[in-house]
Amino acid sequence: MPSLPWFRPFCRPRGRWTGLCLFALLILSLVMDPDLRAATAEESFVLPTPRLEWPVRGPFLIGAQFHDFQNYSNVPYLHGGIDLRAPVGTVIVTPVAGPVTVSSYQIDAGRSPLRFQYRRWPFDPRSGSDTRYVEVAVTDAWGHTWMFRHLDAASIPSEVLRRSRTGEAVATGTPLGTIVAWHQPVLPEPATYHHCHLEVVASDGTYLNPALFLAPLFDNLPPQVHGAWLVRNEEERAFPPGSEGRPVVDGDIDLVAAITDEMPGSRYQHSPFRVRTRLLAIPPASEPRELLPWLEVVRFDRLPVIGDRTQLATVIYKERVRAGEQVIASNGEMGPRSFLLTLTNGDRQRGYAARYALPTRALRDGRYRYEIEAADLAGNVASAALEFEVRNR
Repeated sequence: MPSLPWFRPFCRPRGRWTGLCLFALLILSLVMDPDLRAATAEESFVLPTPRLEWPVRGPFLIGAQFHDFQNYSNVPYLHGGIDLRAPVGTVIVTPVAGPVTVSSYQIDAGRSPLRFQYRRWPFDPRSGSDTRYVEVAVTDAWGHTWMFRHLDAASIPSEVLRRSRTGEAVATGTPLGTIVAWHQPVLPEPATYHHCHLEVVASDGTYLNPALFLAPLFDNLPPQVHGAWLVRNEEERAFPPGSEGRPVVDGDIDLVAAITDEMPGSRYQHSPFRVRTRLLAIPPASEPRELLPWLEVVRFDRLPVIGDRTQLATVIYKERVRAGEQVIASNGEMGPRSFLLTLTNGDRQRGYAARYALPTRALRDGRYRYEIEAADLAGNVASAALEFEVRNR
């Protein structure tokens, strides 16, 4: 395997690996490993042109995004849908045509073993079940199933119920029901969290971001990067600052960043749609040099899981970081919501695993800088940087 000439000045010779750095091997593995590429290859999916109308008839806000981390009942999982906040009684219509089903469902979630799954059965209007947990689903021409949850069971039209029993299709724009009353708020908004949860799942079980299919929403607010920390791989304790104010690190490390986003007219916090990073070396008395070019760590066109959404929830997101006496925690429950993303646990090309990290032993001792760029669906961008010092020897 050839060495990387552009990297050689920053590598320290190691026996028979003279002129070749372990870090360079890591970079080459990302490009050359066909198993990794095959395991994480993303199939494209068709987006409608023009994009579809939103299913809410009336004004609405986004309450939780597709890619948000959530941890109700201390179970970490990826949200997997979009919450459309609107008043009780707001009509929900289908933006696609296709066969319709109406189901009652129950969430089976727990920490031991870690799981978040749905149990569904055909809806029976005479059952007296909790009407907050009713789902109307429409499968479109591409095989994507559009799931609308938290509809008032009494509002589902009789014709939709009939077609659900016979397997018949409904037309685009068909009313499916109205939003049912929720039971509590989600801070920082004090109003009760009345909403319809919209989820789009491909025929292979892939969770797709509904917002990409629907007309773009106005958004001029960029994300915010509230802080960034370096921790040992898979640990929580942040490296403390040294005498010059920079963290002094050694071994295999993770970069963790607190990033949130907002949309106009709402105080709800979301995680960013896309994050990328790059690594620079800062040699003495010379300009910084790029060691790792910009790498798209996450981009939530889809979730990187199929099935149980607890998968990777604590790999892409980190539950907490301890910086001195302060504990910074991800909160995806009752709010206000906050999100910690681990930006060194893989990427869209390799996939994600907790074992990934930045191997600082492959670097010369000295100063480095991580640069972070976060973006939302509208393309608004925020950036931040974290300088640190490597000291392994």
